[in-house]
Amino acid sequence: MKPTGAAVRVFRDPTPALPLKERKRAQAPSGPRPGYDPKVKLAYREVAEGKGQRAIVTETVDKKVLLGSASLEVEPTRKDWILGDALGGIALLLVMNLWAAVLMDWIISLLGLKWDLGTWMGSSVPIALYGCHLFGFASCRVSPREHSIGLWAILLFWGGVLGSVVLGWIVGMLLAIFGS
Repeated sequence: MKPTGAAVRVFRDPTPALPLKERKRAQAPSGPRPGYDPKVKLAYREVAEGKGQRAIVTETVDKKVLLGSASLEVEPTRKDWILGDALGGIALLLVMNLWAAVLMDWIISLLGLKWDLGTWMGSSVPIALYGCHLFGFASCRVSPREHSIGLWAILLFWGGVLGSVVLGWIVGMLLAIFGS
């Protein structure tokens, strides 16, 4: 049996055609407006029901967001890893210098020796405070890690400061209770 075409319905667009000048203006590529960059690309496709009817199909466009000349979606390089770890290592060394000075002062006081650590102890506190935060924040900014070594150095510095305050308070309280 031969198809007669009776099953296919053809719809005619009842609206009259626009004048030629307006049709040409509508078809002319005007380009995007200045400062306007759409995030969604609109594709018009003809619908099977007939002429003049269109379906809007939206497709997301892959696009990098740029601020100035830097992209937010930049892959970290090996240089970023090395620089972040080096800055964090410097911050960690400054904190360890402070801890070593405090530990040596504590050991010398326990042994009853007459060594003077005043210059080492006196200079290591501000160096650790400022240097740890300077290099630690720089490491956090540069390093692609979520928890960089610089962040750990800052946390260890403040943990040591708060730990020494709490430990000093507990020792002072025990000495007051049990007295010597």
